[in-house]
Amino acid sequence: MSKHIYRSGKQDGEHDEFQRLLVVLWYNGYYNDFMRLFDYIKNVSEQSSQNERFHTVFMPEWLQLKFEDPDSPMRILWSVIIMHDFGDYGTSPRSGWIEDAKKAWDFVRPHYEEFAYHFDEEEFEAYEELKSKGFKER
Repeated sequence: MSKHIYRSGKQDGEHDEFQRLLVVLWYNGYYNDFMRLFDYIKNVSEQSSQNERFHTVFMPEWLQLKFEDPDSPMRILWSVIIMHDFGDYGTSPRSGWIEDAKKAWDFVRPHYEEFAYHFDEEEFEAYEELKSKGFKER
């Protein structure tokens, strides 16, 4: 794993813990999924700022369908974002929503940029191929 991805000491506690969660997800093959989720939050944030309206982010359908188990790592990531005071669960059956897309994007943006900077698609695919052949980083 790239030592540049884990930026210990450069962020406040919330960002540091969130970064650790993303590193675990990345290592376990969820890079494309969490980057897709961040893209989704980014897009809703951009739409809401163009309309100058409050914009709610609901759990994307692909996330619900691909990860039906509410205890799956990506559903846990969704919950962590909501629990950073960006959303609520209400009476929603374990999916919840993000109430302020802009604030949520402002929080995930540095992580999105960090991972996008360190891993282009070719590098990630090469890593996945090595990983599938039994390669393990130490």
